Amino acid sequence: MKRLFSNHFLRGALFLLTLFSLHAPAQPSYVNRVYPYYYYYSQIKVYDSVYIIARSQRLLKLNFAGDTLRTRPVPFPRPFNHAFKIYKTLDNNILCVGMSYNFNNNMVPFIAKINLNLDTLWVRYYDDKIIASGTYFASTTYSDTVIITYLRTDDSLKVLTLDTLGNIIDYRVHPKPS
Repeated sequence: MKRLFSNHFLRGALFLLTLFSLHAPAQPSYVNRVYPYYYYYSQIKVYDSVYIIARSQRLLKLNFAGDTLRTRPVPFPRPFNHAFKIYKTLDNNILCVGMSYNFNNNMVPFIAKINLNLDTLWVRYYDDKIIASGTYFASTTYSDTVIITYLRTDDSLKVLTLDTLGNIIDYRVHPKPS
């Protein structure tokens, strides 16, 4: 009776399978990674096929396939916990708008401006009477001003206008319609 497979053939096949499995990707590069939705605060598309994602106090720069191009912690000058949303500006930078909690567990609002290389340009902390926790919307205008608006269900609409360095230009409160 003839042997159908020799030991050399089986050893060679096992060697090739092991070799190919070591260099095979876990998933194709065109398939997006799946991250838990609760893990991130916000994400924006900055330019063609590149995304910035805010996670805790870190920013991640990802390509279209979900591969990490760069990750960097935001170097806040105060050692508090920071929670924020990110917005893209017209001058191709990123605004981080949110709240930090100090040692007394009081909320301190802040705005940070970061470039697309994830380098911090500036961070400003504000009085909690000017910016309170709520639903934020940030945008920039062509005159290089930053407009932060927020609305709470028990409050009126508040609009804060800043210059490009984070200094307050104007602050208005629009009363809640009756």
